[in-house]
Amino acid sequence: IPELRFKEIIITGVVPQQQQYIKKEFHRNNNQTFSVDDCKKAYFRLLSGNVISSILPRAEYNPTDSTYTLHLEIEMNPPFSIKMGGALSTNNSNQIYFGLHYRNLKNHSKEFILDGQLGKVYNNVQLSSRVDFAADVPLSLKFIGSFSTIDYYNMKYLFAKENPIALNHT
Repeated sequence: IPELRFKEIIITGVVPQQQQYIKKEFHRNNNQTFSVDDCKKAYFRLLSGNVISSILPRAEYNPTDSTYTLHLEIEMNPPFSIKMGGALSTNNSNQIYFGLHYRNLKNHSKEFILDGQLGKVYNNVQLSSRVDFAADVPLSLKFIGSFSTIDYYNMKYLFAKENPIALNHT
């Protein structure tokens, strides 16, 4: 079996602009071959973001030049998602969670998230963004802005002597 050296990539499941970004993750120069190790690095780099949900690779041998063609079947995550959740308890620590996510893959892989938690004791709103660049050295930028409040008066109730589940303290 000849050594796995890839020269060409065929990508299905995405638009041409997304194909260009994905190809850049695997190799820069279309005339050069790349190895299985290069494939592994690019594969995990692409899946580390939340834009692509799955990559199904397949290798096809080219007897004319003893290289392989890498076939990638890509499945993208939906561009928008809404997440909700919460925690219910018998005291004041009830929480509600909400999240809005937007993902985009064109020239760069981008993700924007607005999420937060609401409750009597703790409230938080957070806006974050992540941009991944297809470069020789993996590069991503992440920005996070967060605003939180804690109601210390309600928090005291959690440890009050009247609260049956409070810790005993002297």
